[in-house]
Amino acid sequence: MSENIGLILPHTQTISTGRVRVERVLPAPGEILVQMGERVEATQKIARTPMRGEIQVLNVARILGLDNRDLARVMVKKRGDRVEAGEILATRQGVLPFLHKPCRSPSSGRLVAIAHGWVVIEAESDGQEGPAGGAERVDLLAFITGQVTDITDRRSVTIETVGTHILGACGLGGEGHGVLQVAVENRTDILTADDIGMGSNNAILVGGAGVSPEALDRATEMKVKGIIVGGISSSFRELTPAPSFPIVATEGYGSLPMAAVEFETLKQLEGHEASISGRMGEARAASRPEIIIPKTEHQQVDDGKSKSEDIPIEPPQIGHQVRALRHPLLGQVGEITSIPAAAQPLPSGLSLPGAQVDFVSFLSTEEPFSQHDMVSAQGVDSSRPSSTQFVPWLNLERIV
Repeated sequence: MSENIGLILPHTQTISTGRVRVERVLPAPGEILVQMGERVEATQKIARTPMRGEIQVLNVARILGLDNRDLARVMVKKRGDRVEAGEILATRQGVLPFLHKPCRSPSSGRLVAIAHGWVVIEAESDGQEGPAGGAERVDLLAFITGQVTDITDRRSVTIETVGTHILGACGLGGEGHGVLQVAVENRTDILTADDIGMGSNNAILVGGAGVSPEALDRATEMKVKGIIVGGISSSFRELTPAPSFPIVATEGYGSLPMAAVEFETLKQLEGHEASISGRMGEARAASRPEIIIPKTEHQQVDDGKSKSEDIPIEPPQIGHQVRALRHPLLGQVGEITSIPAAAQPLPSGLSLPGAQVDFVSFLSTEEPFSQHDMVSAQGVDSSRPSSTQFVPWLNLERIV
């Protein structure tokens, strides 16, 4: 344990109150529709960019049977030219006219690149107009109600609000906005189809330890805007079609009761508008599931300061609660039971420092462990699940 004295794990403060900043980014440069200092609503369009067409890549050198990949002598069109479907892009001249060999464009569009024997064509859209007229486009919504504090070029808008911010462990789907509605009595309850009534339309439902597949179907019928629970089954990632609304799990994969502080906070904020995102990134990616509830006019929140206590900066210790950051245990929550003094060998051949983590108290039996060189030490019997797994420090974060 002495070797880990200087180690500080990344900390996740799962719930905080105060200033919340969200950067909204277009997929490509476009038009910003708001101004600095402007107050925006969560469902307001703040930026837009034309929808890009399908990309076509042609191996012109192979099509024309060229000995080298220099297209300078065969190209009829140049970069930036508009082309029609079937129009000649390049041609190889033969000794006789009937030996000429053309390469034609597969679709109408614009020739955007020529390099190393290849050409790239961005196809045009079907020419239909969107509901508001004009070419089809991608509209970017504000996501949260707040004030515009930064605009970067023609690409991003930062919005700031004051309220409650809860980070999830894992999630599914995109983004949703609606009114919080607590649908279960206790944080240990599973959200079922019977819990979703006619009043759930356009609501963000708060469940307990999980959500049943039948409840997902019912939520779709009732046009629910999102679901927040403690845990979700990893099998939900394979659902076809995927749910039409985001799901945020605050604790991880499996049947996991929601943390008491988060469940009580959501109960206190029932009836308030909330924004949730089920998007998540691998490991320490910036994108992770989140819940944002802006304060109302009558809600008391310290403007600019978090009410949460300062997180103690200390090395990892036995008893600390941690979360796995990579598959196959991504999102799983456990407790450190021991800290080996020396680095442990992994199936990959690497030896890394880490900790023995007990996940059994946090996992349901339907979510067995799979042995993996990023989370399991050599010598573990892979024929049956173990309640304790060796996890390298680089795959862990501390939950506070």
